[in-house]
Amino acid sequence: MGASDHHTAFKVQASFADNEVERQRRLLIEENEKLNRRLRGAENILASKTMERKQFMEGASWTAKKAQIEAERHVGKVVNLAMEFDKRT
Repeated sequence: MGASDHHTAFKVQASFADNEVERQRRLLIEENEKLNRRLRGAENILASKTMERKQFMEGASWTAKKAQIEAERHVGKVVNLAMEFDKRT
C-alpha cells in the first residue's frame, strides 16, 4: 500500500467517522425533541389535574357553605319550636 493509498483510506475512515458522528447527533436531537414533547405533555396533564382539583375544591367549598346555611336555618327553626313549646307548657 503506497502513501497515496494510505491517505485515501484515512480520508474514507474519517468520512465514515464523520457520518457516524452526524448520525448519532441526529439521533440525540430526535431523542431530545421526543423527551421535550413528553415533558410538555406531562406539564399539561399536571396543569389540567391542578385545574380540576381547584374546581373540585371550589365546588366542595360552595356545597359546604350551602349546607352550613341550611343547617343554621333548621337549627333556628328547632330553637323557635322549642321556645314555642316552652311557652305553651
